[in-house]
Amino acid sequence: MLSVLAVQNARLLSDYARYFQYEPSETMASFVDQTGMNDQGKFLFYTSHPSLETAEAFNQQCEQHEHAAAILGCYDGVNIYIYDITDPRLAGIRPTTAAHEMLHAAYRRLSTADKQMVDNLLEKEYTTLKDNEELTGRMAFYAATQPGDRTNELHSIIGTEIADIGSELEEYYSRYFSDRSKVIAQHQQYHSLFEELSERADALNRQIDDLASAINTKRATYSTQASALEGDIAAFNARAENGEFDSQAEFSAERQALVARSNSLENLRTGINGDVEYYNSLVAELNGIAVETEDLNRSIDSSLEPAPSL
Repeated sequence: MLSVLAVQNARLLSDYARYFQYEPSETMASFVDQTGMNDQGKFLFYTSHPSLETAEAFNQQCEQHEHAAAILGCYDGVNIYIYDITDPRLAGIRPTTAAHEMLHAAYRRLSTADKQMVDNLLEKEYTTLKDNEELTGRMAFYAATQPGDRTNELHSIIGTEIADIGSELEEYYSRYFSDRSKVIAQHQQYHSLFEELSERADALNRQIDDLASAINTKRATYSTQASALEGDIAAFNARAENGEFDSQAEFSAERQALVARSNSLENLRTGINGDVEYYNSLVAELNGIAVETEDLNRSIDSSLEPAPSL
C-alpha cells in the first residue's frame, strides 16, 4: 500500500511540475473552453503539454497503424499531440481530439478500484450502443491495432461523442467536464457533415437507380409503340394509295387516330429526354459529393503526401 501511495504521490508531484511549466497558447486555452473542461480536465490537458503538429511532425510522434483510418491525435503516456487540421468545415475536430486525448491521460491515472468501476460502467454503456455500426467498427479497428486498449478507447470515445449516457457514467465524467455537452457539440459539428454527405449520397444512389429503371422501361415502351405506329402508318398509306377507304370521313378518322398516337409518342420521347437530363444532374451531384467527401478525408489524413508544387 505504501509503495502504491509513493508512486501516486510521485506522479502527482510530476504532474504539478509539468502543469506549471506549460504555457498554453490561445488556441490550446480555447480548446479547454470549447469542450467544457473543468479545472481537473484542464489540469490533465496542460500537464500533457498538448501541441498542434503539422503532418510530418505528427506522423513522427503518432504511429499510423493502418491507412484505413485517419489518426487525429495521440497520447504517448506523457504528451498529447494533435494533428493541426485547418479546414474550416471541420472546425470542431481539433477541440474534440484535445478532449479525447485528455481522457486518455485521465484513464491512465485512475486507481485500480476506479478503473474497475469505470470499466464496468463503460461495458454496460457499450451494450446499449451495439446497434451503432460506426462505433462497433471503430472498436474492431482498435482491437486489431491496439489490443488491450479497448476500454481506454471507449473511455475517450463515449466521453466526447455520446450525448445520452447512464447517470453514473455521466457523474464520473463530471470529474473532467463542467459541461460535457460542449464537447459533444464540437464532435457533432464535423461528424454531422460527413453523415449528411453520406446520407445524401445514399439517397442519390437510390434515386439514380430508380430513375434508370424507369427510363429503361419508358424506352422499351417507346420502341415497341414506335415500331407498331410505323407499321400502321405504312399500312394506312398503302390503303390510301389503293383507294380502299369508303369515305373521306373514314380516311380522316383513321388519320387523326394515327396523328394522336404520334403526338403521344412524341410526348413520351420528350419526357424520356427530360428524365435523362435529370438523371445526368443527379449523377453530377453525386460526383460532386464524392469529390467533397474525398477532399474532407484528405484534410484529416496526415499520412497523405502534400500536393506537388512548383
